[in-house]
Amino acid sequence: MNAWEELIIFDDDPRWIASERAMHELWDAEGVAAAELVTVLPTTVAGLIALLQYAVEADTDGETWPRDLVAGDRSGAWHHLLIENIAEVLPGMIGSQGSAV
Repeated sequence: MNAWEELIIFDDDPRWIASERAMHELWDAEGVAAAELVTVLPTTVAGLIALLQYAVEADTDGETWPRDLVAGDRSGAWHHLLIENIAEVLPGMIGSQGSAV
């Protein structure tokens, strides 16, 4: 058995099976959280900055965020979806506040 598919070998230790199932559940939960996070559109420059800082801090090796994420009716790499969101909201932030800085 491994975290991505369930193939239980008759003599696998039950603790190993439980561990792999728990890892699979956590992997799924991480994907759900990433999808929810990338569907939130920041409404303020401070919120946008906080989201970007979190994204950088949480992904120190460039491999943490899902690359095959499905978020609502969009799919793709998490960072790509984040950039799409920024491109969508930033013009409104600049227009309503005079500047983004």
